[in-house]
Amino acid sequence: MPEPTMIRGQTRSDFIQFLLFGNLTKVCGFQERLGSVDLYGLRWDKLQLCSTMGDHFLSFSDIPWPTKLRPSRPPDITREAVKSFLESLDLASNSKECVPWIKKELLRWHPDKFTTSVLHMVYEDQVGQVEEGVNIVSGIFTDLMREAQSSA
Repeated sequence: MPEPTMIRGQTRSDFIQFLLFGNLTKVCGFQERLGSVDLYGLRWDKLQLCSTMGDHFLSFSDIPWPTKLRPSRPPDITREAVKSFLESLDLASNSKECVPWIKKELLRWHPDKFTTSVLHMVYEDQVGQVEEGVNIVSGIFTDLMREAQSSA
């Protein structure tokens, strides 16, 4: 399959948006067949592929947040939103089965790791919002991990 190319009049940001979120259903099939976890993973995979395109092309809403609905600001990332996302993956947030998944997410969302792997791609004027969101997600996953381990 040929690499996607920018079309006349399309900004670099629009192109990145297309690569990250556009036509996921055309590329991968219907969303219902994929499920939330697959789309979440695909968005992260695409984000890593796009990281070679340079700095400063992601906005807050471009980050694959672990929520069912894409948040528009940090306060939209709540414990309830993350737990709802986990339930959509058929993971009960306090079950033993979710511990390996939460461990992986704790590494992904660790503020230091996130800073080196993703934050350089965020528009400068949105870095603070993204850092705030990452800290919220990291805190939520830390709490969920404690709960899951204590109930196991």
